[in-house]
Amino acid sequence: RDGGQRATAQGYRTVYVDGMIVYHPARKNFAEMREKWARHVAHDCKLYQDKPGWQLKWLARAAMIAASPVGEIAYIARSPKVDGLRERLLAFWGVVRIRLYRARMMLSFLFRDPEAVSGAWNRG
Repeated sequence: RDGGQRATAQGYRTVYVDGMIVYHPARKNFAEMREKWARHVAHDCKLYQDKPGWQLKWLARAAMIAASPVGEIAYIARSPKVDGLRERLLAFWGVVRIRLYRARMMLSFLFRDPEAVSGAWNRG
């Protein structure tokens, strides 16, 4: 994601290529998901910080992320990829955990520099 944003900023265009397959590494546990989302949230925060009044917009976005699992209930309930009540509850709980983590991480960047997280990841 960061590489794509930097390429776009340098004038490269993103285009859709029919039939292209992009592989992303599977996250095996919650710790790996947290690491991924800490990086993404840090990059997003850096983009927001360049705008006046960013804190209020960032706070509103964090609140929306925290509330967003409610919107996933119908999708998880109907998904053919999830079988049975137990699995559906576990899927919903996973969504709740990661969204609340993201919201908490977003709030933390109101008081600390996201560069500590995103800078540690960026290699170029």
